[in-house]
Amino acid sequence: MSLGSAMEVLRRMPLFGVLDESRLRVVAMTGDVLSYLPGERIAEKGDSGDAAFVILEGDVEVLIPTDAGERRLTTLHAGEIVGELAVLTGNPRNTALAAAGEIRLLRIEREVVLALLREYPEVALGVIRIIAERLEAVNARSA
Repeated sequence: MSLGSAMEVLRRMPLFGVLDESRLRVVAMTGDVLSYLPGERIAEKGDSGDAAFVILEGDVEVLIPTDAGERRLTTLHAGEIVGELAVLTGNPRNTALAAAGEIRLLRIEREVVLALLREYPEVALGVIRIIAERLEAVNARSA
């Protein structure tokens, strides 16, 4: 995936669409594009929250352990971010992540995410909104 393609995905995301072209370029250039095959693990529960991932292509399953084994909490799609909560808290990841098919991700280091949050309040509010919406969805499923 080219730098331009990664920037296009970021530009279409409400979270990053508020950034100017030069900042989008910096985010895309400082991130690492990673590819995974179906079923490959991206992160495990307990891993360090050292980065967030923007899904450039494909779907990511968010998995939680249960007494009966692992359960899919949700599936996230291209144009969404995953791993933002661990980046914000600095705590170990509380879910595992796996590729639902062939995927490409942009791995954004924790320091870059935190700098964006400090510099662009709109990005910080966007992350809060994403976390709130995901919490509401989990609560609705639990009710």
